[in-house]
Amino acid sequence: MIADNMKHTVTMAELISLNAEKSRYVRLAYGYVCNMDDAEDIFQDSLLQLLRGMDHIYVSDIKLYFATVIRNACLRHLKRKVKSDSLSDPVLQAHISRLEADTENLSVYADLFRHLKNCRSALTELTIDVFEAKRFEGMSYKEISRIFGITERRANHEIQKALKIFREEFKDYLPSIILLMFFILRTAEEFNLFNLLPYI
Repeated sequence: MIADNMKHTVTMAELISLNAEKSRYVRLAYGYVCNMDDAEDIFQDSLLQLLRGMDHIYVSDIKLYFATVIRNACLRHLKRKVKSDSLSDPVLQAHISRLEADTENLSVYADLFRHLKNCRSALTELTIDVFEAKRFEGMSYKEISRIFGITERRANHEIQKALKIFREEFKDYLPSIILLMFFILRTAEEFNLFNLLPYI
């Protein structure tokens, strides 16, 4: 996991950036509470909570932290709703169960993406392109050689290099998870866990 010495107090610039991405966080909340007004309120309350405690909250990734705050707020909102209703709503209970599971697994996702970031920094664009062409588009070495202007032997070398880095970084994870995470990472505009939250 991320070392404590990489954590910092929340800055005003970070709060402004969170507010600038309001629509993404409101969509995240709406996915759980299924009510746009409630989702808007949860976003505003969560941002205010962060503002009030910014000098005492230490984070390493503000977007991941705020997404966790949003999720926890959604969970509290749904549990209050269940208590206030005289009849138990099975759909509502399903939302709560899903949210609890997601919240429990968030640290696992963060760890996976930390490994992915390490892999991304160790790979060249050519290696990524060749790996993607072979593993996700099913191209032959001959096709890869023609498209990228390299020998078939070089194409094979690039794929083996990528696999070696993945194996070393993800030795404790299943290969299928690695390939899925690589694909998401490759298609993300900018590496950041928040970009990947819709896929979680």
